[in-house]
Amino acid sequence: MARREKTKLQQALRAIPEKDLFSATLVDISWPALIMAGMENKARQAGDVAISMFPAVIAGAARNLDFSSIRLAYDTAKRLDAPELLPERWLEYLDQQIQSERDRYSLRIIDAEFREDWQALAKWSTKAVTQYPTYYNYYRPHGVALDKLGRKGEAIRSLETYIRYSRDEIQWHDANQLLGELKD
Repeated sequence: MARREKTKLQQALRAIPEKDLFSATLVDISWPALIMAGMENKARQAGDVAISMFPAVIAGAARNLDFSSIRLAYDTAKRLDAPELLPERWLEYLDQQIQSERDRYSLRIIDAEFREDWQALAKWSTKAVTQYPTYYNYYRPHGVALDKLGRKGEAIRSLETYIRYSRDEIQWHDANQLLGELKD
């Protein structure tokens, strides 16, 4: 999915039985893949599944502090342009429950990017890349935030690090595209 080879992606998605494609355990991956593949009808079905399981996703994320569920909650609200789907004080609740500093950074980064709060995204991603310089997934949001704040040179450095070490990540293509635009 990271390379956006649409034909191969479509073939792979068509090979997955629908009961699996739209299952609670796969919809967080299948929904963006279906969108990326241009399979609009199936993407809508996956979105409907995500919406129908949203209360369970929220409850599971809060109970288990499961980042797959946390990301699915944010992604669903973002794709539907419905931030009100997230419970009031959602970030505060999760932040109080998470013990790991690295996980707390991840949560704050996800939330800041969701809200398009570029100052907060820069703050938390800068702390994250400073504290955990070999956890390369932090470099993409760091580069995005720095770009949005007009800090082009720093954004390029962060995106170059992400591109070099995170080739298999779903957001690799978008980060690579942004890097190309910044270098032009």
